[in-house]
Amino acid sequence: MTMTQPGTPTPMRASLEAQALEAVLNGTQWLMAPTSGEQQEPDATDMHVAASRWTDEGRVFAIDRAGQSLYPLYLFDESGMPIREVEEILRIFVGYTPLQIASWFESTNSLLHGRRPRECLVTAPSAVVEAARDHVVGAVHG
Repeated sequence: MTMTQPGTPTPMRASLEAQALEAVLNGTQWLMAPTSGEQQEPDATDMHVAASRWTDEGRVFAIDRAGQSLYPLYLFDESGMPIREVEEILRIFVGYTPLQIASWFESTNSLLHGRRPRECLVTAPSAVVEAARDHVVGAVHG
């Protein structure tokens, strides 16, 4: 039996995570933004610079892919601003990785009548917030 260091993913786990990443990336449209650390202007109108700032502020999340930050399009309204409830959802998911959060947005949800949270974010944002809370609490038995 091969032993791995604590915190080191097994080959099977790494394979499953790679499959999850591909499913998440293929499930929606993504916006590319500059890698973090590039100089940002606080009043910049450039969507990419703004997205990096919004990530730092906890208003959106990004998945890093080959050194490029990718932002799911569903986080933004038609004017390109972050949907207000996303910030609350990200506070609920504190400690979750961007891939875990994106996977949740991509998964069907019984509280949303079998729809994906990303599909309901514009039409029923408060329901998506409640679904996030329910997800974090998990099953309650009594």
